[in-house]
Amino acid sequence: MPKVFISYRFHEADKAVAEQFAQGLRTQEMDIFLAHDSIKIGQKWAETIDQNLRACDYFMILLSDHAVQSEMVIQEIETARRFHEQSQGERPLFLPIYLNNLDQDLIPYDVRGYLNRFQYKLWNSEADTDPILKEISEVIKSGQHLERDLQDEEEELPAKARTKEQAPLVSAPLELPDTISLNSPFYIARHGEDHIVNSILKPGAVLRIKGPHKYGKTSLLSRIIAKAKEAKYKVVPISFTGLNLETLTDLESLLRHLCIYTARKLRIRDNELEEYWDIKGLDLKTRCSGYFSDFLLDKTDEPVVLVLDNADRLFEFPAVSGEFFSLLRTWHEDAALDPVWQQLRLVVSHS
Repeated sequence: MPKVFISYRFHEADKAVAEQFAQGLRTQEMDIFLAHDSIKIGQKWAETIDQNLRACDYFMILLSDHAVQSEMVIQEIETARRFHEQSQGERPLFLPIYLNNLDQDLIPYDVRGYLNRFQYKLWNSEADTDPILKEISEVIKSGQHLERDLQDEEEELPAKARTKEQAPLVSAPLELPDTISLNSPFYIARHGEDHIVNSILKPGAVLRIKGPHKYGKTSLLSRIIAKAKEAKYKVVPISFTGLNLETLTDLESLLRHLCIYTARKLRIRDNELEEYWDIKGLDLKTRCSGYFSDFLLDKTDEPVVLVLDNADRLFEFPAVSGEFFSLLRTWHEDAALDPVWQQLRLVVSHS
């Protein structure tokens, strides 16, 4: 039975398309791996993904505007590429499908260059599902290889190439940095921004910064941090882009990292964590909450500002993100009655 790994972004629209293809291929007696459906509770996410990529015969990639921004999808492509090359092109065989008039220039440069080796299909509506399913089924049953002959295209490259003035350098520095300095004349404050920045001074405050990439979230975040430091608060910045997949895909690893990293940033010895973490009868979120309230917040005289940047990276793992953000919500609710939790201020930034 052919094994097909379907790679997609955990976004409702993309997920719906993935489920359509999975259902159609299963009727053709194919073994389908769909992360949200195939990974069982208690399984380690990263290890399970890796094992199934290694075992699959076909790697179907559903690429949309959302998917090309997903680190998880890009890593799955790179892992499948590694296995494909190790097997000297035998498996997995690539089946790229571009969704909703995807602008292919949005695909990371090196990934786009590799995917161009394979014939792709375009999906723009449900009317495209059955024709694509039929073609893919025929390809899989016949064992065809969809790697394209790029010789003709390479001969056309000079005609298609951009002019020197049009072409951006892949590693060219930005004209302005991503984060604009506090005293930069280029920074334009938005209406109501002072109110948002000053909100960090309220006991138990929770601030959420949401916006597309390159829309100034990090610059606004730096101003909130500056206000907190001006008030002599202790700031603990955590960027989810710096966390590895093993941490992001396992709730216990994520909560332990949060506890240890926060303790060290506050210059509090974290040797009590192991003893507290091993208490029987307490679930993971209760242990984390207890460690924060009893060993971190209760041992500092100043408010603590926990800054979570690029939190959307966690959205790709719903089982973990759901538990994690429900924990943050509980902390905020506890602040209404508990002075200890009023010491904690939360700032969450995401796309």
